[in-house]
Amino acid sequence: MLVKCWGFSTQNRIKFELRTSIKIATLDDLMRISEDGPAIKDFDFNRALKIWKAEKVRKLYSA
Repeated sequence: MLVKCWGFSTQNRIKFELRTSIKIATLDDLMRISEDGPAIKDFDFNRALKIWKAEKVRKLYSA
């Protein structure tokens, strides 16, 4: 029972923080990261940014 409540708590926190409707697959991914992922202090943001930027050419500031 505690696990189910914790899952709903995580889901509600993620949906509240985004304040938008998100796809079920995205919500599932975010919940898995939130519950099973590394602690924020252990996450290498620079490495994640390099991987994200290398995936494809992005137009971040197009007018």
